[in-house]
Amino acid sequence: MKFAMPLRFAFARRASVTPRAANPHFARRDAKRARRLSFLMFLPIGLAALLIGAVAGLDAPILLSLVAGALFALGATFVVPAHVFLQAMFVVTFLIQGSALYFGGVRPAPWVAAGMAGLFIFRVLMDFVFERRALRGAAVERAGAAGVLVATCAYLAVYGFAVV
Repeated sequence: MKFAMPLRFAFARRASVTPRAANPHFARRDAKRARRLSFLMFLPIGLAALLIGAVAGLDAPILLSLVAGALFALGATFVVPAHVFLQAMFVVTFLIQGSALYFGGVRPAPWVAAGMAGLFIFRVLMDFVFERRALRGAAVERAGAAGVLVATCAYLAVYGFAVV
């Protein structure tokens, strides 16, 4: 008994699609999008520059270093991967903060580690959101980043009890 096989032609091809950049409609739309993105990038950088300039005008170098350091740490949150940020948080907590508190007598030094832990939680949650959006349609097993959140919350709880 023979079964009929469907006919398949190897030479059936789709028409060639013009590249996106060659299409003038897409080129204009992408140029508009790039201008909007450059404006959106200019806005927070410009506001940060105005803030640092206003603080520099107060002629208070300690306040200027605090504001500039906070803005730098906030910007680094978006650039540095989460595992590197966690390692930097441990270095700051155990080496820099401890030395500043013990040898320098800087009383507000413990808040640097608490601020970095808050930024780390923000970074991990941001990674969760972007990972969930990227894997929305795919059934891929995720990495166990929930453990990172639990460990960070435990760190903040112990740290909070130690400060108080």
